[in-house]
Amino acid sequence: MTGEQLSAFLSEPRFSVYRNYVTERYQKLEQSDVERYATELYRWNVSASAMVMAHISYVEVFVRNSIDRVIRKWLAAQNVSGFSDWVGARPVDPIGRIRSLVNTADRDYLEAARINALNRQKQWRSEQRHPRHGDRANRDDVFAQLTFGTWDGMLSRSMNDTELMEVLMGGVSCY
Repeated sequence: MTGEQLSAFLSEPRFSVYRNYVTERYQKLEQSDVERYATELYRWNVSASAMVMAHISYVEVFVRNSIDRVIRKWLAAQNVSGFSDWVGARPVDPIGRIRSLVNTADRDYLEAARINALNRQKQWRSEQRHPRHGDRANRDDVFAQLTFGTWDGMLSRSMNDTELMEVLMGGVSCY
C-alpha cells in the first residue's frame, strides 16, 4: 500500500502526522521517499502497538493485584473494626480515604463495579449451562470489574494522601 493509499484509508489528518515527522526529520527527501518512509513508520507504529497490547493485560493484573495486596495489608494494620475489605465497605475512614482514591466526585467506580458484577450474576443465573450458574457475585467479581483506568486514577489521586501514596507505590514496586 502506498503512502497515498494509506492516507486515503486512514484519513489525511491521521497519516499527515507520520508524513510531517519524516519531512521535518529528513528535509532533503524526495516526496516519494517521504511517502515510503511515512508508510514504514506507520507500519512500525502498528507493530509496536500490537506488541505492547499483547502484554498490557499482564501489566494490569500485576498492578491491580499488587495494589490490592498492599491496601489490604495497610487496612489490617489500621485496626478498623467491622470492616475487613475496602472493595465492599461503605465510606468510613480509613476506608473512605481509599475510596476517595478510587472514586471521583462524578462517579463511584466501586458501586459501578458492584452493579456490573451483579449484572453478570444475572447472566449466569439465566444460562443453565454457564459454569457459574447458581453462584452469587463475590468480592473477586466486583474487583475484576475495575479497569486499568481505575488504578491509574487511584495512583494519580494518591498525590493528595502521602501515606497512601507510599503504600500504593510500595505495592507497584514490590516485584
